[in-house]
Amino acid sequence: MRCAVCGKEFGEGTKCQCCGVDRVTGLGNYSGYNNPTGSNGYNSSNYGGYTSSKTTVCYSCGEVIPSDSKFCPYCSKELYVTCPQCGNTYSSQFPACNQCGTNRVKYYEREKERLRKEKEFKEYLDYLSAVAREIKK
Repeated sequence: MRCAVCGKEFGEGTKCQCCGVDRVTGLGNYSGYNNPTGSNGYNSSNYGGYTSSKTTVCYSCGEVIPSDSKFCPYCSKELYVTCPQCGNTYSSQFPACNQCGTNRVKYYEREKERLRKEKEFKEYLDYLSAVAREIKK
């Protein structure tokens, strides 16, 4: 694929090997792309058949991937998560839901702590009932 900024081969990394522009800008994978040749948008015939509506860039590894991907086929990164509070699906690169603001990492930590306390309480009740059985004997 050719870089839209310098016109040379882009290469494999997240930045153009020649001019250093990032992959999204260099390959035109967003709607605001302004082609230096004067045409507005992305010309798939110039860039190996990729089209902006069908591809995106993995935020983890920088590879061009199909836009409907749930996981990156190159680095296996999960691209979307479901909010445990409201059920909204959002990008996994963000720690908090963009609808309700729930931080999923903190949510799961609180839930783990709640389950641990619940288990300890159940074990305590089992202990008390065993003691009560011993006293009745």
